[in-house]
Amino acid sequence: MDCNTVTNTAKPVLGATLAGAPPAFTGGAIADGLYEATKAEAYMGMATGRRATLVVLDRASTVLWAGEVLDASGAVVSTYRARTAATATGNQLNQTTVCSTGGATIPSMMSYTATAAQLVLAVASGAATLITTYTRKPCP
Repeated sequence: MDCNTVTNTAKPVLGATLAGAPPAFTGGAIADGLYEATKAEAYMGMATGRRATLVVLDRASTVLWAGEVLDASGAVVSTYRARTAATATGNQLNQTTVCSTGGATIPSMMSYTATAAQLVLAVASGAATLITTYTRKPCP
């Protein structure tokens, strides 16, 4: 089985380093669809950029990942592709990696906030919180 064949259609997003506490995450219903990274932030840590596309399927029980990690200049550091089995509970998105390529390590737990138009995912990394905002694209 291919990990996935998602085309990464997102534009590069450079990371921003922010001071203070990250926002509270509220959970919500994660809508199926295609999402592109539109913002990358780090609270109390070093921000990295990204160019990433997610496809959420089956009421958020499957997430397909296709992306690139970027350095501060926007150069590609690594490329990844993954498929995860996911469960959203409260404000936590729990994931089990089914397959991955390019050395992808998809975090097993992320905090999240979902609206009809966006999915905001956050990962704790030591004292830092790394946050990516994905914007849902309309169906053609």
